[in-house]
This record gives sequence, C-alpha cells and structure tokens, in this order.
Amino acid sequence: VIGQPDDREMADDAQSTIVTVHTPFGQRTRTYGFGGKNEIAAKWVTNWSLAMLWRMLKDNHHG
Repeated sequence: VIGQPDDREMADDAQSTIVTVHTPFGQRTRTYGFGGKNEIAAKWVTNWSLAMLWRMLKDNHHG
C-alpha cells in the first residue's frame, strides 16, 4: 500500500476502521489502520465490504 501524506493517507495513530460483513452464512471482519478522513479511505472500505458480501453470497449460492 502506498500512502500519500499530502492527501492524509498515512496510517492514523489514534484511529482505525473496522468493517464487518455479516450474512446468515457467516461473518468476515477487516481492520484498516486508518480513519475515514478522506474519500479514498471511504471508497476502499466500501469496495472491500461490497466485494466480500458478493463473494460470501456467491460462494454459498453455488456451495
């Protein structure tokens, strides 16, 4: 991961972001070492969440 200090993308010392995707088939959690101070961080977390949800549902459907 490449951080851009000018965009405040470096790891936060005091904050982190935890995302959990929960379905009837299971739960996955991911922790990131940054807060949601900028748009890039918010998009990264959103993309991971949606991709994981899709994967969990797809794997169970074809299981």
